[in-house]
Amino acid sequence: MSEDPTIPSGSSAETAKIIARVCDETKATEINVVDMTGRSSLADFFIVCTGNSEPHLRAIADHVREVLIKQGRYPLNTDGAAGNQWVVQDYGSVILHILNPDTRRYYNLESLWRSSRDDQPSAWLCPDSEILCDEPMGRRPPPKRPGAR
Repeated sequence: MSEDPTIPSGSSAETAKIIARVCDETKATEINVVDMTGRSSLADFFIVCTGNSEPHLRAIADHVREVLIKQGRYPLNTDGAAGNQWVVQDYGSVILHILNPDTRRYYNLESLWRSSRDDQPSAWLCPDSEILCDEPMGRRPPPKRPGAR
C-alpha cells in the first residue's frame, strides 16, 4: 500500500517512489526520477542513479529487485551483469538505470529527456536519422544513404 494517499497503490508513480527509496537505502547517489507520463511510450518514469563500484551497482539492483518482488512487482527484463558499468531494470511503466559515475557523465541520460519548456512534452534530442527503426514501435525506416543498396 502506498504511504502517500495521493499516489494510487500499484501505480507507476508508487513503483517509482519505492524504487527511489530503495536506491537511497542502498546508498545510491544522484537519484533522479524523471516523470515521462504523456511524453514517452516507453515508460511513465525513468529513474537514474549512481553506484560507486561494480559490486555497489549489483547491490542496488539486487535490493530493488528483492523489495519489489516481495510486493508482487516483477521486472520484465534486467540487463547488465557482473563487470558492467550500467545495469537496467525494466518494470514496465518504470525503468531503472544504475550507472557508475563515469558512465553516467558520458551518457548524460537526463539530457535526453529534458524539455525546452515545462508545459511541453520533451523531445528526444537526437537527429531523426539516428532513431532506431522498429516496425512495431511505429518508427519510420532511416533515410537511405547515397550509394546504399
